[in-house]
Amino acid sequence: MPGGQKLQIFIALPAGYASVPGMAEQEKAKEQSRLAALYSYNILDTSAEQAFDDLVRIASHICQTPISLISLIDSNRQWFKARIGMEPQETHRDIAFCAEAIKTPDLMVVEDATADPRFQDNPLVIDDPEIRFYAGAPLITPEGHALGTLCVIDREKRKISEEQQDLLQRLARQVMNQMELRRRIRQEKITTEALQQSLGIQRAMFDSANLSIIATDLDGTIQTFNQGASRMLSYDPEEVVGKTDPRIFHDSHEIVRRAIELGKDLGRMVEPGFEVFVAQCRETKHADEREWTYIRKDGSRFPVLLSITPVIKEDRIAGYLGIGRDLTETNRLKEQRDEMSEEILRANKLLEAELEEASIRHKHLVEASPEMIFSMDLDGTIRSMNQRVHGLLGYNADEVVGKSILELLFSGSSQFNFEGELLLDRMKNMADVPRRIEMSLPFETRAGNLIELYVTLDYVSLGWPMVFGRAIPNQEDVLSQYVLSSSRELQIGNDIQLIDEISKSIAEEASRCLDEEERMGITLGIREMLMNAIEHGNLGITFEEKSLALEEDRLFDLIRERQKEAAIRQKRIRVGYTFNQKELSVHIEDEGQGFDTEKMLGRNIKDVAESRRMHGRGIRITKEMFDEIRYTGKGNRVILRKLFE
Repeated sequence: MPGGQKLQIFIALPAGYASVPGMAEQEKAKEQSRLAALYSYNILDTSAEQAFDDLVRIASHICQTPISLISLIDSNRQWFKARIGMEPQETHRDIAFCAEAIKTPDLMVVEDATADPRFQDNPLVIDDPEIRFYAGAPLITPEGHALGTLCVIDREKRKISEEQQDLLQRLARQVMNQMELRRRIRQEKITTEALQQSLGIQRAMFDSANLSIIATDLDGTIQTFNQGASRMLSYDPEEVVGKTDPRIFHDSHEIVRRAIELGKDLGRMVEPGFEVFVAQCRETKHADEREWTYIRKDGSRFPVLLSITPVIKEDRIAGYLGIGRDLTETNRLKEQRDEMSEEILRANKLLEAELEEASIRHKHLVEASPEMIFSMDLDGTIRSMNQRVHGLLGYNADEVVGKSILELLFSGSSQFNFEGELLLDRMKNMADVPRRIEMSLPFETRAGNLIELYVTLDYVSLGWPMVFGRAIPNQEDVLSQYVLSSSRELQIGNDIQLIDEISKSIAEEASRCLDEEERMGITLGIREMLMNAIEHGNLGITFEEKSLALEEDRLFDLIRERQKEAAIRQKRIRVGYTFNQKELSVHIEDEGQGFDTEKMLGRNIKDVAESRRMHGRGIRITKEMFDEIRYTGKGNRVILRKLFE
C-alpha cells in the first residue's frame, strides 16, 4: 500500500456469530461466558424502569445529543433497556455500533461515521437515523464482562470534551450499579421466599407433632400453647394463653406429693404450686422429665411424660418450656407386652431429637437470613442481634448487644437525631397499641458511611415487653416509582430546628411528580408555613414585635425567651400530608390565637414597598408555590394543595 498504509478489512459477522464454525475456541468460550453473565441479570425484554430512563436522559443532557441508549448485546441483536430519540426497541447485532464498542474497556468515540471505514457503509449511517457521531461507554460487570454500552448519538458530526467523556463513563458505571442492585433485589427476594417457606414447614411440624408444647414466663403464666396441646387437652389457645398457669390441667394431689418429695431432696420447703414443676430444673438448669397426669377440659385423665426445660437467655432463666407426650398408648403396651418398652423409649427419644434438630435448624435459618434480625427493649436497648449486622454495618453481633439503637443511627453533624427520637417515641406506645412499625432509618457503618435500612418492628410479650425487628437495605430509589400514594401525621413542639427536615421529607415524598424547581418551591412553602405556625401561632409573636426584633437583630433571642414560658411549652404543632397521583395536600395547625389571613393573602409581594418589608412575605410566597392555600377558622389551621397535571 502507498505510504506504508495497512489494508484494513471489516467483515460484518452474521447473527448468532458466537456459534459460527471456525471461530477460535477461546473467543467462543469468552462470548458464551459474556452471554451467560448478561442472562444472569434477567433484564432482557423487561419493561421500562425509571432509574435507567433517568440515566439516559442525563447522558443526553450532558453530551447535548438527541439520542441516548442503554444497549445490551444479545447473541443476535442489540436490545435497548432505555432509550431517548430512538423508536425501535432493538436492532440486529451485525449493524450495531455498540457491538464494536464492547470489544474495548474504554470509551469508543466516532466523530464522523461517514469517514470511519468500520461504519461508513452501515445501514444506520446511510439510512435513518443517519448516525454521524457516536460515543459509547461499555457496561462492564465486576467479573470483567462487557454486556453492552451507555451511548450517545447525533445526526451531525461533532466532538465531545474530555469532561463529557469522563461523565459518560461515570454514568455507565451507574448503569451497572443499577443492574447489580436490580439483580441483588431479585436474589434476596428468592432467598426470603425460601426462608419463609422453610419457616412455614417448621411451624407446621410443631403444630402437627403429637406433643403438647407449652411455654410459660417465670411466674408460670402460659405464653404459647401449640396445636398438639390443644388437641391433647381440649382447650383452645385463647382460653389459656396469658390467663392461667399449667396447674389448670394437673392433678392437685400429684402436685402436693411432688412438693413433699422436692422438699426432702432440696432441703427446703417447696410451695405446692407452679414451683413444683420448675424447682428441679431451676436448680440444675437442665431438663426435668417425669410422668404426670393431665386432666382434659371434660375432666377425663391420661398419663403424660412431661419434660420441663428452662429457657436460658443471656445466662439467666427467662421462662420455661414443657413438652408433654401422651403415655396412654405407651402404658397400655407396657401392660400387654413388657418387651416393647425399650422400643417405645427409643421412639420417645427420637421425637425429642427431632424437636431439638428443628430448634437448631431454626437458629441456623436466623443466622443465615439476608436480613438483620434483632430484639430490643422499648427504650431502644438492643438485646440480641444476628450476624448479618457484620455484613451491613461492620460490627460483630456481641459489639452492639446492650447498646441503644440510637448509637447505630447516622446523625451527621447534628446533635439532634430526628429519626431516632421519632422511632423511640413510636416504640413507647407499642405496649398499649401493639402495631407494627415500618420506616426507613439512616444507619452509620463502622467505617462512618451512611446506609439506609428499611426497618420492620413488631411488639411481642414474653412476660416482659420486647420488640423484634428486621432490617434490610432500603431500595427506595428503585422502588419509589411504584409508590402511588402516602400519608403521614406528625405532632411536634416549637423547635424551629425540625422544620427544615420535615419540609424536605414531605416534599421528597411527592418528588416523583415534581421537577427540581417545583420541589424546592414546595419545600420553601411548607417551611414558611411551619415557621409562621411556631412564631406567630404558638409563640404569639406579633408582626410588630418581629419587625422590631429584626431591626435590633434579636429575633432568635425573642424566640428563645418565648419558648421558656411554661404555657407555651405545652403547645404543639400538628402537621400532616396526603400524597397521591393527583395532588399533594399538607395541613398545618397551631394552638395560637390566629390572625387576619385575608389581609396577609392580599399582599402583593412584587410591589416595591412590600418587597422592602423584612418579614410577612412567607404566606404570599407559599401561595405562589401551591395551587391553593386556605385558612380555616380563626387562621391557626392552613391547608396547602399542589395539583399535578
